[in-house]
Amino acid sequence: MGSHVVNGWTVPGFTHLEELGAGDGSRVVLALDDVTQTKVAIKYLDPRLGGDETFLARFRPVARRLSQLEDPNVVDFYEFVETPEGTAIVMERVEGLGLRRL
Repeated sequence: MGSHVVNGWTVPGFTHLEELGAGDGSRVVLALDDVTQTKVAIKYLDPRLGGDETFLARFRPVARRLSQLEDPNVVDFYEFVETPEGTAIVMERVEGLGLRRL
């Protein structure tokens, strides 16, 4: 797939393996954590969302709570990444069909 995702920015510390899907306001890639070699899903937010301070102010506390949630029925939320270059969510990779295909 290459490393060009959203405006050429990628989350540092991960190697992209393939694109899993794209939709309104985001793109999701399968990536490999360079340190742990764990496969994760990274959701890159559209720059309009990442630059929307109202959205980010509402999402930051939710992201903190999600990162603390441990439930076998919920995808693990690892990290919310905000940089001047882009915004992304790093989460557990789950095998199976996407919701859109279901």
